[in-house]
Amino acid sequence: MIETKGISGDYSKVVEWYLVEAKQRSADAQCNLGFMYEVGWGVSMDHIQSVEWYQKAAEQGHSQAQCSLGLMYQRGHGVVESHLRAVELYQKAADKRHANAQFNLGTMYNNSHGVIQDYFKAPEWHQKSAAQGYADAQNRLGDIYYYGTCVAEDYSKAVEWYRKAAEQGHISAQYKLGEMYYGGYGIAKDKSSLEWYQGAANKGHEDAQNSVGNMFYFGDGVDKDYTKVVDWFQKAAHQGYRGAQCKLGDIYYHGYGVPQDYCKAMAWY
Repeated sequence: MIETKGISGDYSKVVEWYLVEAKQRSADAQCNLGFMYEVGWGVSMDHIQSVEWYQKAAEQGHSQAQCSLGLMYQRGHGVVESHLRAVELYQKAADKRHANAQFNLGTMYNNSHGVIQDYFKAPEWHQKSAAQGYADAQNRLGDIYYYGTCVAEDYSKAVEWYRKAAEQGHISAQYKLGEMYYGGYGIAKDKSSLEWYQGAANKGHEDAQNSVGNMFYFGDGVDKDYTKVVDWFQKAAHQGYRGAQCKLGDIYYHGYGVPQDYCKAMAWY
């Protein structure tokens, strides 16, 4: 959304340009200015100012501004929280095929926020968003088919949608795709589970970190490697993952690949 016109590191200059264009009723500039105030790039963070600029662009039919303004209403940032108003704005942007707004609208229907809960409209909007390549929506469709939420449970379709999102770097989808490969759900079980687990684990996903640790701990499709076991369990454990903390306690208690250390064992237990 943000066009910096070649300026690197000096967002205050960018804000000055946007302000000139915004005052001339450029909807793109108004929307971008709203974003700058929302996140505090080149200006002090100011959600009230952000809402004002988003509003100006949204009134001109700018779909990104409508979606962004909807999120401000949903979260109560710079305005009184109103899920009803958020839905109205998401609907306007979604009708213009704005993928993020379509996903947000589907989520509002799913969670009964500002609308009557509708488990049929929710996946319809998520489907429209996913078809445009929106990773969050693709991941959500994976969940829908995995759990059989208002559709027939279909692990193959779950894998299909998880893969689309995972290939875009979606952390949760990468972990879930690892789970599908590991369990052989909707796809042949193979070592690809480690690849996808590691993709998510390297980005800090604690479940994935624990899963990678377990694979090296049990030698499940890989050679046992207690150095890697300790490394991955520690990463998950430091995030508060209790299973990894307990496993680290066992490792130090029994001296699996590390010097036996009852003090460290008790600390992790």
